[in-house]
Amino acid sequence: IEEADVCILMIDATRGIESQDLNIFSLIQKNRKGLVVFVNKWDLIEEKDN
Repeated sequence: IEEADVCILMIDATRGIESQDLNIFSLIQKNRKGLVVFVNKWDLIEEKDN
């Protein structure tokens, strides 16, 4: 993270945001780096009728 210009944070959609994701986000923010967030396994989430 320290040597990167931009960081990628990948979130598992089936598990949501976990404490490790928040720790990594904190490091990215602390080091003032650019951030791209990917959400993986989005297709496995059940659609809810509204």
